[in-house]
Amino acid sequence: MENFDLDGFLNLDEKEGAFMQVRNPVTDEEILDSENNPVGINLISSDTKKFRTAAYKANDRLNRNTAKNLETPTEDAYVMNTESLARSTVSWSGIQFQGEMLECNFRNAVKLYDSLPWLREQVNAFIQDRENYLVK
Repeated sequence: MENFDLDGFLNLDEKEGAFMQVRNPVTDEEILDSENNPVGINLISSDTKKFRTAAYKANDRLNRNTAKNLETPTEDAYVMNTESLARSTVSWSGIQFQGEMLECNFRNAVKLYDSLPWLREQVNAFIQDRENYLVK
């Protein structure tokens, strides 16, 4: 029987992540730029330390409100989730929004995911699916 290191299953690279090709929300076709290159986003796995740290911070904010018997408005939870997705964004290619090519940074990722719920759903689903990060 061959030994296998269990640590070898997932790509937990926080600098590169895994590539998610953006899909048309109506046709589910892959979106390409004007030069036929895939439009996509590199995202880190929800299993990475960076992702978990961001999630812990969001949970701490929710728990502080609970401890003080304060309600956390749904909108606050939505904002925290959007920020978590933005922190999971490593880079992107071909992302154009409102007529301009967007630089990949936290502020622009929040703007994009908040403005485009269909893209936000694709990003969230991709991050949560470990299969996207399996080492093949």
